[in-house]
Amino acid sequence: SEEELAAGLRTYFDKALQVALLYRSEREQAKQALSDGRVACCVYGAEHLIRLFIKLPELMAVAVANETQAANVTTMVQDLMVWMTDRSSTLFLPREAYIDAPQHG
Repeated sequence: SEEELAAGLRTYFDKALQVALLYRSEREQAKQALSDGRVACCVYGAEHLIRLFIKLPELMAVAVANETQAANVTTMVQDLMVWMTDRSSTLFLPREAYIDAPQHG
């Protein structure tokens, strides 16, 4: 169900944020933002959720019980991504708001 998917995505997001979804330069900020006991899914937004979607097949390979369940999750996540695309102007910051990472070289 959609409720189960939402709960599962929240759990994956909260567990994966600091170990798999953040860039190195974002980790200290996350430690500070989450130090008061808040959970990642209540602090981070759509940009980081998209990062989870990219990692999701790898995470699901370990956790999903069968192919039918995996197919159902995939379909629901694809539907969620379409929904997010349709609402991108309200879910994502405008391009001008992003700060380019310093170039190392």
